[in-house]
Amino acid sequence: MKKFFALLLALTMSLSLVACGGNDAPVSDKDTQTEASVASEDKPVTLVVGNAAAGDTNPYNMAMNWAKEWLEENNSTVSLNLQLQGVMGSETEQAQQVALGNQDICQIADMSYTNIAPKMAFSNFPMLLENYDDVKEGWGQDGWMFELADGILGEANMKLLGAGDNGFRIITNSKKPIEKFEDMAGLKIRVPENKLLLEIWEKFGCQTAPIAFGELTAAL
Repeated sequence: MKKFFALLLALTMSLSLVACGGNDAPVSDKDTQTEASVASEDKPVTLVVGNAAAGDTNPYNMAMNWAKEWLEENNSTVSLNLQLQGVMGSETEQAQQVALGNQDICQIADMSYTNIAPKMAFSNFPMLLENYDDVKEGWGQDGWMFELADGILGEANMKLLGAGDNGFRIITNSKKPIEKFEDMAGLKIRVPENKLLLEIWEKFGCQTAPIAFGELTAAL
């Protein structure tokens, strides 16, 4: 599965990280209370949001634009500075910037967090989810996968706000039909830049080509 996350690094923790020289403690209840007290004073807050989704009609870009409009229409003291479609760099780069406190929110695929939170690779394990009922159960706000991911990302000073599926992974090629595992032997398959996925597809007998999604069209 590919799931796209919106992550928010608490502003109070971001400031304390800078002041404390990089304290990597997770966001605490005290930090949350501090944010709530700031919000209650109606002080305007602008959050920088980035993703790497291409195209104005991409669902993720449309969702972010809708969120920005909703906040404006409801006179919220929170506003969004949208830097979409790779303006802030690749997904991996944006995850790193959020962890450092240089970017407030990133809306990216789960695997793009593995460089700073390696355990996030768990969500791409084959056959982990059988159908969309499993997806809804696992990735709901109270789901075991959501809670596990939130804990893993919390160790990197990030907070998981939400998750949405982007469909089950499928195999496409121009050589032959794929009906069983043996049919994949020898095929050169584009694989996301994820160590776990690379090892899995190699076990399936494929020749793996790790390519960032932004470079996929040119590579094909």
